[in-house]
Amino acid sequence: MSPIGRTAARWLLAVTVLAGVALVEDVTLADGPMPSTSIRLQLTEHALDTPKGLAMTYTRIRNAARSVCGHADRVLPQEQADWDDCVAETIRHTVAQIGSSKLTDFYLMKSHAPRSD
Repeated sequence: MSPIGRTAARWLLAVTVLAGVALVEDVTLADGPMPSTSIRLQLTEHALDTPKGLAMTYTRIRNAARSVCGHADRVLPQEQADWDDCVAETIRHTVAQIGSSKLTDFYLMKSHAPRSD
């Protein structure tokens, strides 16, 4: 298998996000459960210590969420909206599971989501 194929296979594994975090549980969205597929993201111990590390970690989480949520038919507005909701909820859930205040602050800045302390 080529290096690209091995990388793609790793991304498609149904495993948990690794960052010293417990197993990710299924989350229920308003109209149904989140996809049960998950992707392994390995974070280094200091990945969240610098602005660049935070940005890279957030980008990896966002890209993994897009992969987990699959593809949306962009011609159909409801399907696109459902996909957008899936990606947003997957990012929110992953950031919450990691439990880093720095990553949470970065996520809130990028998503313009209100803080819910």
